[in-house]
Amino acid sequence: MEKELILAYYQNHEWELEEKYLKEDKGYQEREKELKESVAVLEPLLKELGHEIWLKVDRVLTAHNQCEAYALQAMYAKGVEDACRIFCPIRKEEIYGRN
Repeated sequence: MEKELILAYYQNHEWELEEKYLKEDKGYQEREKELKESVAVLEPLLKELGHEIWLKVDRVLTAHNQCEAYALQAMYAKGVEDACRIFCPIRKEEIYGRN
């Protein structure tokens, strides 16, 4: 049940969580800039090779992005689970004392 709640929260808030964090992360911003520059270099070549090749490359990139999104969601949920496993017992001790 706990895992389902974590995943539901993530799915409902993932865009705002990622966007807020990524807008402030310089490392991510540098990589995104590099990606855009690489696509700009590749785009004329793909246009020259034709629409069919462009669609195949697009499918590969889409599949890759879906894998990355799934991994991000799984890592987020695992991180929250780990934090709960570590900090919930500590907080219980603070509230109720040691048994």
